[in-house]
Amino acid sequence: MKKESQINPSEHSEIKVKLLKTYLDRYLSILNLAKGIEQINIFDLFSGEGLYENGAKGSPLIILENVIRLNMESMEKGKRAIPINCYFNDADVEQTNKLKKSIVTTKLGAYDFLEIQFESLDFDKVKHKVLEIMESKWEEKNFIFIDPYGYSDFTFGDIEAFLAKENSEVLLFLPTQFMYRFEEKATPKSLAALMNEIQESGEYESSESGLDFIEQLLTKFKAKLKGKFYCDAFIINRDKNQFFALFFFTSHIYGFEKFLEAKWQLDEEEGRGWHYLSNKLTLFSDQKKRPKIDKFEKQLLDYLKEIRTNLELYYFTLRNSHLPKHANEILKSLQNNGKLEVVNFDGSKARKGAFYISWSETKGEYAKVNLKLK
Repeated sequence: MKKESQINPSEHSEIKVKLLKTYLDRYLSILNLAKGIEQINIFDLFSGEGLYENGAKGSPLIILENVIRLNMESMEKGKRAIPINCYFNDADVEQTNKLKKSIVTTKLGAYDFLEIQFESLDFDKVKHKVLEIMESKWEEKNFIFIDPYGYSDFTFGDIEAFLAKENSEVLLFLPTQFMYRFEEKATPKSLAALMNEIQESGEYESSESGLDFIEQLLTKFKAKLKGKFYCDAFIINRDKNQFFALFFFTSHIYGFEKFLEAKWQLDEEEGRGWHYLSNKLTLFSDQKKRPKIDKFEKQLLDYLKEIRTNLELYYFTLRNSHLPKHANEILKSLQNNGKLEVVNFDGSKARKGAFYISWSETKGEYAKVNLKLK
């Protein structure tokens, strides 16, 4: 018998798919313009049937609609359509068969640039298939979406294995609300195994709330990755103290920036998450929200007590879950108030307002200016 969530998606399921779509818009647009990218592989490892009984679309259909739209727009502009391979897997054969039917019905599979492959394997088997495909070429980029039915199907080591190829991004949804309920007793065994896997040396500290549990998970994920990869979370607040989360992992700073942009598009004030009440209150409002960057400003001011390059500031900004435009806004204010010194590497004074905090100005890993508080 189906769960209610498999028949009619809850609000947190809808916002989960919306974040997926928002990120893919940016991710695919960038890769479509990038030189040397021969193919994009998209893996949805717990795909489900794709179409809910109430007509709502699941992740497979959202993925297909995005890749088709972006490639069609590209071809209309006289540019190439990049080959896309979509791998949809669900251990439930019935779910996979329904997904196939949904794709045929919606005619989303009838494009020359698109190849679709279906599997009905458990995660332990399909992850090896994914890793084999990812071994093929550096020129192929990979996006892996993991939305498990629980948290017993994967290990954090699986995430690390996907990232180790250094040509991939992973978006992981976790039912953190249910995980938090069992935290103190460490039950079921699958939760205990995951927490033990990511726990560094020292005594484990229990969380004070569902939100604190997510923050601790994110901190432990980052510590486990030891700075080799980028990681952040998007928090979905369904009800009072009911928090779910999407965790994003990548080896590439620019892909990380695109994820942060997606977060800030959905949460214009804090770039942190989504709350069902705030969404309802602003549904018919055209008023643009102003980002709350006071906390980040304090972090940035403290960081600028020493001389920093524009390259260092770019990385610092993203690692603190903010965008270059936020850093530029703060730096511009400091400069206008005579509190910031910006100097070119030859010792000359930099052009006013030129802070060079962007991917285009830092992608060569070369710094251009030094910045420091006066």
